[in-house]
Amino acid sequence: MPELPEVELTRRKLLPLISGERITAFHSAWPRNIIGASRIAMARELPGRAIRSVERRGKVLLVDLSGAPARQFAVHLCMSGRLAVEPAGSVRSPWARAWWTLGNGTELRFIDPRKFGRIWYGDPARLLAHAYLSSLGPDARTIGREAFIRRVAGRRAGIKALLLRQDTIAGIGNILADESLWRARIHPRAIAASLSAKTLGRLHRALLATIAASLRAGGSSLRDWAGPDGARGGFREHHRVYGRAGSHCPRCRCVLKRMIVAGRGTTACSRCQRNR
Repeated sequence: MPELPEVELTRRKLLPLISGERITAFHSAWPRNIIGASRIAMARELPGRAIRSVERRGKVLLVDLSGAPARQFAVHLCMSGRLAVEPAGSVRSPWARAWWTLGNGTELRFIDPRKFGRIWYGDPARLLAHAYLSSLGPDARTIGREAFIRRVAGRRAGIKALLLRQDTIAGIGNILADESLWRARIHPRAIAASLSAKTLGRLHRALLATIAASLRAGGSSLRDWAGPDGARGGFREHHRVYGRAGSHCPRCRCVLKRMIVAGRGTTACSRCQRNR
């Protein structure tokens, strides 16, 4: 699943391609993924509106539109989704589930092989009041040290399970969790309440460093994700532990172990990340 770095990179690359462009048409080939409106309503209301901004909350992109009444749409890429900007006359991917035709002769295409992605549309206040969007915690890239510690300290849940909860901190997925916990030398099953403020501060620094490293490398392309321009990310080559079970820990050379934590495949070092 695309995580915070991949969604943030998508946002950054979309901005120069679609900002200020006027929507001339909207089509949906998979209306089940639309929340808050029908594809008929979107096809009726979207033409003539210009794209004013593209923002991000956790793993969700929010696109603000011109015109009255106020309207926004939001996109969650979920497991296999990506957004692409391609010439309107080009052949669409067979997995294109929705597309917005723009006045500059391109289309913003939501490509989602597994059909888990979501599109919200409607009045901005009502859209943000949706159960999922309204439940999102502080963003993982901008949360401060003290706020991070307050969100996690004293909780009886395992630390990785907490990190994966979007209502705790938004934007973290399996890659960020495994890589950050390795950097901070914390076992994924460690109970949050057992971790000192100093240790949680170290985890906060590790999380920010992992996000920054992923952004510099262009994100992680594992299966389906690529940027709007088709470029694939290079952070996979820099993973220290994620997906590397059976290889040696880059820090201590101990063999990395795979386990299931919070229902997710997890890789950790049994020496560097002891569960004390």
